[in-house]
Amino acid sequence: MSRRQLVAGAVSAVVLPVVALAGACAGPDPTSDGASGRGPGAGSHAMDVPSPPAGADWNAADATYLTMMTGHHRQAVEMSALARTRASDPQVRRLAAGIGAGQGAEIVTMASWLDRRDLTVPDVAEARAMYGMTGMDGMLSPGQLDELAAASGPEFDRLFLERMVAHHEGAVAMAEAEQAEGEDVTVVDMATEVVATQSAEISRMRDLLG
Repeated sequence: MSRRQLVAGAVSAVVLPVVALAGACAGPDPTSDGASGRGPGAGSHAMDVPSPPAGADWNAADATYLTMMTGHHRQAVEMSALARTRASDPQVRRLAAGIGAGQGAEIVTMASWLDRRDLTVPDVAEARAMYGMTGMDGMLSPGQLDELAAASGPEFDRLFLERMVAHHEGAVAMAEAEQAEGEDVTVVDMATEVVATQSAEISRMRDLLG
């Protein structure tokens, strides 16, 4: 992947909410059965990635984690963008804005790591195909995204908080698996930051849910 493609991927993290929402509203995603979106476990990876070359300071767990977390983060950015026009609680809007900005920046960092190792950086369509994938804990199904997009006011606030809590819990589980299985110190540090940041946000969202 060229540097121009990487930049395009980073920009897509900003425009994703509009593109992905249009896809979500167009109809069911054939990759999902419309269930809750929670996989059987963060350690159950369903994505093949190339083996690292001899002498590399990273392993398949590092590459798989960043590839899958890129898709996971893209959905959180999509969900957060909805809050700008649908949330009624200013605290929910501020929280969503922070989640969207923070995870958008992390997508760029993750994509850069993958690109430097000539590994595939999932584009918007590829990220959406991950939504029903085994090991992608906490991901919303296309039907759940439709429901969230159709809600507004206090109902949106409740749905957003409940589903983002589950989404974050899935990300924390994936990050904890990377902490246990990864070799690249940089990637393990990224995972550690995800655990810390998203655990704090889970606490905040639970407080808002009362």
